[in-house]
Amino acid sequence: MTTAYSGFGFDYGALVANADMDGKVGKFVTTGSVAGEFKLATGASAPMPLGVLFNDPRQGEPGVIRILGTARVSASNAIGYGDYVTANASGNAIVVTASGKAAGVALTALSSGAGYIEVLLIPAGFAGADNTP
Repeated sequence: MTTAYSGFGFDYGALVANADMDGKVGKFVTTGSVAGEFKLATGASAPMPLGVLFNDPRQGEPGVIRILGTARVSASNAIGYGDYVTANASGNAIVVTASGKAAGVALTALSSGAGYIEVLLIPAGFAGADNTP
């Protein structure tokens, strides 16, 4: 089992994975369709991200989910320092659009491509986050 702890915060470990989470460390996750489960966050059409996965549980095993504080998050596109972020269809951090809800604020930047950024998580999302200068 891989664990990628980062920053400082509150981790929640009472939910179990709805599928194999191998390779999903550092991705946003959300509540599953069954009580007590979590799943990979899949963007705007799914519930707000609950937090960031810090381990790689198999289906039915408990996950370690950072729900408050800072977390190292997988990102797939350019993100600037201070940008509000949420999850894309793969659970990666992306910049929030004007109509989206933020799951966090980028504390580091990613100039291009795929990589990791440090994010200050916003509990329960923040409606109306706008990255327009």
